[in-house]
Amino acid sequence: MGHKGVKMNWDDLQSEKNYGSFFAYRQSKLANVLFTIELADRLKGTNVTVCSLHPGAVKTEIVRTNESSPLSSRLLASIVRPIFSLFGKSSAQGALTSIYCATHEDVPKNPGAYYE
Repeated sequence: MGHKGVKMNWDDLQSEKNYGSFFAYRQSKLANVLFTIELADRLKGTNVTVCSLHPGAVKTEIVRTNESSPLSSRLLASIVRPIFSLFGKSSAQGALTSIYCATHEDVPKNPGAYYE
C-alpha cells in the first residue's frame, strides 16, 4: 500500500538492510498516513476525527548536515538549503494546514483524509 506513488517497504520497516535518510523520511511519512487511515477506521462512530497532512516546503533544518555526514548528503543539502530559503514557507505559513485541520468544520466529514 502506498501514497502518491510511494510504497511501504514492509520487509525492512526499520531500514536495517538499506538505509538512506530521504528514503527513511519518506517511509516514516507514509507510515503516518497509513496509521491515520487505520485509526480513523477504528474510531468510526466516535466524536474523534483524525487526519494527516503535509504543510508544504517549510524553512526548517531538515536538510542540515554535519561534517561526519556522507559527501552525497552534504552535497544534496548544499543544493536544497538555498532552494528552501528562497521558496520555502515560513513556520507561520507552514502551520496553516494544521490550523485548518484543527478548526475547519469540513474536516470531521472526511476522517482519515490527507491534507496539503
